[in-house]
Amino acid sequence: MATVLVVDDSEMQRNNIRDLIEKAGHAVLLATNGQEGVEVYQKGNVDLILSDHNMPVLTGLEMCRKISTISEGKPPPIIMITTEIGDDSIKAAAKESGVKAWLVKPFKDEAISLILKRLLP
Repeated sequence: MATVLVVDDSEMQRNNIRDLIEKAGHAVLLATNGQEGVEVYQKGNVDLILSDHNMPVLTGLEMCRKISTISEGKPPPIIMITTEIGDDSIKAAAKESGVKAWLVKPFKDEAISLILKRLLP
């Protein structure tokens, strides 16, 4: 069983993603913004991060940068969940910070299942 950190300021989105991950048999840690995401990451053994980009306190990108620094450039796989896919500068910065892929909102539940199957044991 792997542990997935879900970071999103939308309670509905967090709960939906949590339910899908738990249904797949994995543990879930939750955070409501990027700063909480960093704090939760530092406390636990995280195998995968699914994070919104546009959040209060720290954006998903800022969180990824901090986690990358904390993990000495070797963060767990990070999937950015966002509606903002058109900005190439954000994509480039995210890739440098450890983001492996983008999941565009709204997404189908099957997309989360595929991510889990591809990235987790």
